Amino acid sequence: MHENATQSGRCSMIGLRPEELEWVRLLVTLLRHPDPLAPELARQALEYVQTVASGGFRERRMNG
Repeated sequence: MHENATQSGRCSMIGLRPEELEWVRLLVTLLRHPDPLAPELARQALEYVQTVASGGFRERRMNG
């Protein structure tokens, strides 16, 4: 019988390096936190990281 990823407790993500796995776990923990402020802060941090990664932060700083 073939065991799928959810049954084995493992999940593969394309582009994720092994050393980044702990950060992903921390992020998921924050997003699931019962205090409503923790998931919101994590969401805002992800938006910031996405903006910086796409170069938008530099553009916003230069334009105003």
